[in-house]
Amino acid sequence: MIAQHIADTLIDETTQPSLEDNALLNERKLFTASIKLAIKDAEHLYSLGKRNPLVLRHRDFQGETQDLVDYFEQQSMQPGGLGFICSHLEMDANRFSEFALQKFLNPLQALIERTQRSRY
Repeated sequence: MIAQHIADTLIDETTQPSLEDNALLNERKLFTASIKLAIKDAEHLYSLGKRNPLVLRHRDFQGETQDLVDYFEQQSMQPGGLGFICSHLEMDANRFSEFALQKFLNPLQALIERTQRSRY
């Protein structure tokens, strides 16, 4: 999947902690997995919306899309937020945000808006 590859390249492996500090390593793995999952979710929603335009009209689908947009746009410093995770990983949250929004979420929102305008 393209999202997995891009997420892997966006994550700077040079900032990995030493193997002696297992707690820090495990925390880093968890945070890294969270970012990768959010990017994969964005890719999945985009591909689902392109394959099946009817899903674009469902409120649950629209809600999930908006939740992801909010996650990447807000870059929250609350535990679990993109800003919080990237800060702990010493990475630039803007890189992840720009990638997910430009590649998947903004085009998906445009598809949803187009579908809503075309209602009878």
